Parts: sequence; structure tokens; C-alpha cells
Amino acid sequence: MQKNIRNIRDYGAFGDGITDDTSAIREAVKSGEAIFFPPGTYILTKEIHVEGVDIHWYGAGDLSVIKLMPADTSHPKRYQGKTVFKTSMLFIEDGGELEFHNIKFDANKDAFKNDILQNGSTRFDHTVCIEIYGSKRLVLDGVTIANALIEGVYIYRTQNILVTKSKFIGNGYRIKDLSPEDLIGEDARGKRGTDASGMHIGGRYQSPPSIIISDSEFHCNGFNGLLLNGVYGAVVSNITCHENGYDGVALWGGSSHCIFSNVFCSG
Repeated sequence: MQKNIRNIRDYGAFGDGITDDTSAIREAVKSGEAIFFPPGTYILTKEIHVEGVDIHWYGAGDLSVIKLMPADTSHPKRYQGKTVFKTSMLFIEDGGELEFHNIKFDANKDAFKNDILQNGSTRFDHTVCIEIYGSKRLVLDGVTIANALIEGVYIYRTQNILVTKSKFIGNGYRIKDLSPEDLIGEDARGKRGTDASGMHIGGRYQSPPSIIISDSEFHCNGFNGLLLNGVYGAVVSNITCHENGYDGVALWGGSSHCIFSNVFCSG
């Protein structure tokens, strides 16, 4: 761990599972300090959108939870003639060094499900735990990513990625998780659930990236457990992918030169 790590409660966070800690978390991000989240549930009600920052967060494993709760967080947009409600817990553009250690993100999909379905789509409306568009480096170490309505983590054009000892669980809905009245379009024909991967890495990289994914779990996600999209070169080892809605591991967009060892998929 780094020196000069600040406690998130120094910024006014409560972590009691009731109080809205959004402002405290936003101030902590802006500070550029390394932040420790002691055991507790930290409520987030608005997307935290940042650019050009370093983030170093530490927690006490699944005892340190950042949880998304409905408020005025959904931002209606139009996409292909549909009303889209999109919220990322963390939306990072042109980030620097991003490190998350021993912390849990819970996007609380069931709290958003009814509003999403009433607006006519299980395909384009979503919440995402962490969404990254371009960063120097990303580390997910001992992190749990759970209950996003669509992607657990979406990573675009980030050259250096290390994921280890992390869990991506229950992001999106599988067909068997949805009732008949929930299913529309392709869903209604029984082809798929929500387009939800535990982790989606994409970007048409200009040079071979350094992507290492090891000792991690991708379980019960609505679509793919792990999706590599337009990735040239990745090393994936010692992962399990069980009971996902479609593929445990999927390679799209001409992904190539990926090395896999000890990858176990079932269901």
C-alpha cells in the first residue's frame, strides 16, 4: 500500500448503508489521494465522472462496499428510437494510474430493473460499475464487481491492465433470471438475456497492450463472463467462468494472439 493513505471518512463519508456518500467520494477522487474504505456500505446516488486523474482505492475485501442506489441518477437519452437510462458508478476518461484493491462495487441492478423495463428495453439501458475510456494503467486486485444491469466493467483503450484475485458476479440478467413479461425483442425469442458481460475489454489497440487476467471468477453474468473485443495480445490464466448466459470467454472484433491456460467454463 502507498504512503499517505487517507480514510474516506476524512471526507465526510459515513459508510452506514443509509447516508448518501456521493459528495464525499467525489471529493476524495478530486483530491488525488490514495483512499482507504474501512468496512461499511457507502451509498452512491450519482455517477462520478472524472478526467485525467489517478485513483488508488483500498478496502477490506467484501466488507467494504460501494453501492449504487436510485435517486436522480438515471440520465435519459435516445438510442435507436429507445429511451436509454445510463448510469456508471465510476466513469473515467483519459485516466492516469487506476488501482482498486480489496473493495466491492454493487450496482444494485434489481433497484433499477422496473424503471428500465418500463421504458422498453433490456438491451440498451444499463448501469455499469466501472467504465473507462483511455487510461495509462488499470489494476483490479481482490475486487468484486457485482449486479450491474449491463457490463460489470467496461474498459476501452487502456494499454496496461492487470486483473487478479477478482470476482465478476451477477452482472445483467440471464434468460432464466427474467420472467416472460420482461423479455422483448431477441430476448423474447429466448436467444439471450441482457447484453451483460462481467468484464468487457475493447478498443482496437494501435500497439500490443499488456493485459494479464489471472486467478479470477466470472460467474452468473447475463451474457459473457469475459469479453475481449479487438484485443491484440492478452494472457489469461487460472480463471473460472460458470453459469453465464452465453459464453464463459468470448473473443470478438478480430481479437488475436491471446494465451489461455487453466480456464474452466461450465453451464
